[in-house]
Amino acid sequence: PKMESIMPTLFLSHGGGPCFFMDAPSGSPFSGMGKDSAATKWYRNLASSIGLTGASKPKSIIVVSAHWETSGNKLAVTSSDKHPLYFDYYGFPDHTYKLEYSCPGNPSLANKVISLLQDRGIKCSQESQRGYDHGVFIPLKLIYPDADIPLIQLSISSSLSPELHYEIGVALKPLRDEGVLIIGSGQTTHDLTHTSTPQDSRTFTSAFSTLLTDSKISNEKRKKRLLNWQALPAAKKVHPR
Repeated sequence: PKMESIMPTLFLSHGGGPCFFMDAPSGSPFSGMGKDSAATKWYRNLASSIGLTGASKPKSIIVVSAHWETSGNKLAVTSSDKHPLYFDYYGFPDHTYKLEYSCPGNPSLANKVISLLQDRGIKCSQESQRGYDHGVFIPLKLIYPDADIPLIQLSISSSLSPELHYEIGVALKPLRDEGVLIIGSGQTTHDLTHTSTPQDSRTFTSAFSTLLTDSKISNEKRKKRLLNWQALPAAKKVHPR
């Protein structure tokens, strides 16, 4: 759908490492996620397909990546005018460590995020040195390759508390009225090494994802389901941590 006044929120799977910028032949671990895959094409077309280009392009972007945890219930947000890239993946081709995404930061937005969180009793501090991890720059390099939109990254809490992270979303919601695109970057399922067969994995992930994305339930039921996600079928199989 074409968005008009309020920015959407997006949840994106950022794949495995820099897979979208690699050759991934059939039979490789990243088959279906390589540079010529349908998944990569989908990312490149995403902004235009949901009407977030031209005059409707975001004024700023906040990414909450699964690859940045801060201890306890205290968060951190990137706060400098410019941040480097943090290549937090290992064993990939040399060229994937030379990727660039030189977007501006947004210190004023970082301060506003801190204020909004603190108003709801959530601690958050500035982080001026850390680079954007691959959960940030890999998808954005495909979606907005010009790197011309101010960007900040917000950590998640190592407590992994559903209640806390739900409140974080509530706190940030007003920014959507100000042209800020909020992106969650991770995966709905992860770490299936304990399952016995690929078919088991597909069964577990399909059941779990279907429950998370069910559009036919009320907002209240969806909230209850999110806060109690560990009670969903196969929850501990798709997210054993």
